[in-house]
Amino acid sequence: MKKYQFIVVWALLLIIDQLSKYYLFNMRYLSNYSIFEPVMNTWISFSWSISYALVIPLTIAALWVFIYLLRKKEISVVIFVLLCAGTVGNLLDRIVYNGVRDFIVMFDRFVYNISDLYLSLAVGMILVWIVRGNKKLPHHS
Repeated sequence: MKKYQFIVVWALLLIIDQLSKYYLFNMRYLSNYSIFEPVMNTWISFSWSISYALVIPLTIAALWVFIYLLRKKEISVVIFVLLCAGTVGNLLDRIVYNGVRDFIVMFDRFVYNISDLYLSLAVGMILVWIVRGNKKLPHHS
């Protein structure tokens, strides 16, 4: 994937995430459906409490790690794009709203959004690759 293609795909994923948050989070009538429950999440993954002063620097550090792994060809471009789109999508929410707009309910316990879906897909791809016994992730340029 060429650099401009990466940027276009990343931007499209980010736009999809932000539009879904805008429309689905703000449409309160969707809360009548059991899979939609708008929640402003001020925690991080799995409702872990962490100082907000650490969240943004840690997120930026994670982005640098993703870039490093891509440059070293330790992760594929697809995984990199998903990780970056998910991370930046939630980072934008934290900066603008002081929390992440979640709205999709899973198993009557977890509430997430499209950015979280991107991150879960990337982690799932990594886990599948590791379970298959591969030492390095595929790198497609």
